[in-house]
Parts: sequence; C-alpha cells; structure tokens
Amino acid sequence: MAREAADALVIERTSELREANRELERRMGEQALAEKIARDSERQLRLITENLPVLIAFIGKDLSFRFGNKSSETWFGSSRIEMIGTHISELGDSTLIEAIQPHIEEVLEGRMVTFEDRRESEYGPRFHRVLLVPYRSEDGEADGFVILAQDQTEERLGETALKESEDRLRRVIQNMQVMMFALDEKGNTIVWNRECERITGFSAEEIVGNPKGLNMLYPYEKSRTDIRNALLEHSDYRDWEWEIACSDGSEKSISWFNISSMYPVPGWAAW
Repeated sequence: MAREAADALVIERTSELREANRELERRMGEQALAEKIARDSERQLRLITENLPVLIAFIGKDLSFRFGNKSSETWFGSSRIEMIGTHISELGDSTLIEAIQPHIEEVLEGRMVTFEDRRESEYGPRFHRVLLVPYRSEDGEADGFVILAQDQTEERLGETALKESEDRLRRVIQNMQVMMFALDEKGNTIVWNRECERITGFSAEEIVGNPKGLNMLYPYEKSRTDIRNALLEHSDYRDWEWEIACSDGSEKSISWFNISSMYPVPGWAAW
C-alpha cells in the first residue's frame, strides 16, 4: 500500500511539474512575444523620429541634453554623442534656445507649451514653431521635457514674397489703362480695376463679391450664359464683344479678351 501511495504521489507530482513547465513555457513565449513587439515598436519609433524633418530633443530637468534625433545634429551643429550632458545654454542654435528660455519653468511644472517665434540672426529673420512637452518619471516627478521644433523660415519668407508679389500685381492691375476684371469659379467678380469703374460707373465695392454682379453688368441672358460657359470650359478668347451696362443706365459695347488658360493666376478662374 505504501509503495502504491508513493507511486501515486510521484505520478501526481510529475503531472504537476509537467503542467508547471507548460505554464512556464507559455509565459516565456508570451514574454518573448512581448519583447519582440516592444523591440519592433521601438525600432519603428526610432525610424520615424530619425526621418522626421523636425527637431526632437529630450532635455533633462538639469537642463542638459540627453537625447536627440538626427535632425538635432543639423539644428545644433554637433553630433548627438558630443551633445549628451551639454547644458541647453551651450547648444548651438542660440535663436531657438533664446526662444525656449522663457518657457522652461512652465514646462518643468508640467504644462505643455506651444508657440511660434521670430528672431533676428546674422543671416536675417528666423521663424520657429516650437512645442515643449513635459516628461515625468515613474514616480510622477518632472524629469525634463521634450522639444519638438520646426524651422518655418523658408515658408514664411515665401509667404511674404508671395504677398509682396500679389500686392505689386494688384497695383499694376489697378492702374492699367484698360478694363480688367477677374472671376472666381462661381462666376463672382473678385477683381474690378479703376478703368472698369471709370467706364461703367460701378465701383469695386458694388461689383466685387456681389453674387448679382453679372446681372448688373450684362443685361442680356445670352451674354451671361456665354460668360459662364467660357468660365466652366476655361476657354481663352479674343475680341469678344459684350454689351455692358453702366450705372447711369446706358450701355457700352466692349471688346474683351481672356488668356487665363495661357497665363493662369491662382484663385482666378478667368481674367
């Protein structure tokens, strides 16, 4: 009986050991899978951060550089290895650091900060869009912050140049000695120069943006239909005569030409 009991106990313990081994293998498999997922996730995150055209840098609560993506080397002019441990005040891009300085206390208190900044440099104005994100350790204490910054200098200078170009174009148009007007895709007048005002007596305030502008100017339905069709077809034409109404009730025959397709202007469907 004792031998049978011992054999039964061995069988029971062996079964329990096999079950424990299976459970251990299952947990090890889950752990290995979790580690693989974590590695893949970290690899994907690193791949993304390395190729983003923005600065990503982690600054510790002692204000020293701890981590940066590839773009940080371009921004600060040093390798990431060389910058580790460097105080923020000693990093290369002084214009960016000057912009960040007033917000450091706020972000270390746990508040996210976003702002746009314009600063003069030896090469002219620099424009930055900056996001500061607080980082907390596992115990909840502030351990530093992440900088995400994008240089928008070329974009802003391009916008300025475009606006200046548009302003020059408008000045030229306003002072041309021929009637000149432009329509949007809906057929609304969006440009009406001074010569148009002089010839018709209708001011730009009366015509531009007025959905009834075409009805005011072109008393004949056929003319309005021809204009709308030409607008929808984006077709150019020369020496096309339309009768146009004037503010005093008279009509004038005007010879128009449209070369919008040949010389397109953004936002103008026809001009």
